[in-house]
Amino acid sequence: MQACLYTTVVNTGPERCFSFLGKHGKRLAAGEQFSQAGNLADQLAGHKRKFDAFERALTDGALAVMKTPAVHVYDEADEATQILGAASGEVTLENPCWGSLESVEEE
Repeated sequence: MQACLYTTVVNTGPERCFSFLGKHGKRLAAGEQFSQAGNLADQLAGHKRKFDAFERALTDGALAVMKTPAVHVYDEADEATQILGAASGEVTLENPCWGSLESVEEE
């Protein structure tokens, strides 16, 4: 699993089924995390009922988004792709979870 390409959420309340997770909904125990490929909000945006349920779960405090897919940026001067990260409250640039652009080109 390429972690920088997934959305991870956590159930912050009691055990509950979240109909908008996965293909057919997902039951999460209290404190259980779930990861889904891609950006969950983007995937649900075209499905009003699912997006509204997602938004309600966040607003009600039943669910929290722990992370979303990384923002990939390309530096033409360095000819390198990096991702935005965070450490100690500071924004950082890091190598993508799939490696560096140089390592891909060398193969």
